[in-house]
Amino acid sequence: MPLKQYAYVDGDTTIHIRYDTVTEEMHMFGVQNTAPLLLQNAAERKDPSNGFSNDRQGATGRKIASVDPVVYRLWQVEFEKAGGKSQGNWTADWRAFLHKKLSENPQYYTVENLVTKNANDGHIVIK
Repeated sequence: MPLKQYAYVDGDTTIHIRYDTVTEEMHMFGVQNTAPLLLQNAAERKDPSNGFSNDRQGATGRKIASVDPVVYRLWQVEFEKAGGKSQGNWTADWRAFLHKKLSENPQYYTVENLVTKNANDGHIVIK
């Protein structure tokens, strides 16, 4: 039989290997189960704290998203190919790029709203 196939499971990733003994070509690809991450994100969106928490030193932090590491790396590569790191101070551009990617992929958000709605939002205030 000229085609040999193998599969290895590493946590939530399954790596498939196909080797053709005639042509001596090997093809590898991985499949990752992202369902646990997306279910955790959905559960965190229901949390009334809206992502805010305190650390041991008393500082307030906010977790707004949790992205799969493979997807995050693909976003980094896309940003670099677009010339994002060619500037001296590229941090602001990276932050804007991440916000754009997150708005295109809302399943990674861990909060319902990024901006807290104020009572006066959308209203005209005359003083």
